[in-house]
Amino acid sequence: MSGARPTRPTQVLVTGAGGNVGREVVRALAQGEVGCTAADRRADASALPAGVSARKLDFRDRATWDHAIEGHDALFLVRS
Repeated sequence: MSGARPTRPTQVLVTGAGGNVGREVVRALAQGEVGCTAADRRADASALPAGVSARKLDFRDRATWDHAIEGHDALFLVRS
């Protein structure tokens, strides 16, 4: 190791945000100092905490991947 300190992410994409685990991760991140985007097949922002945006991400649809990932520097991956 070079002794460099790791940087904290500034924007986290949480996949599976509509499920049990993803929903709790989004809720925890929304209370902290890190930006959060909830990604799910439905991309429903109505039930999200304040300040959290939603993006559609369907692992079966490659066309949704680039837009969902754009602008994020960390990923919390939940897939069932």
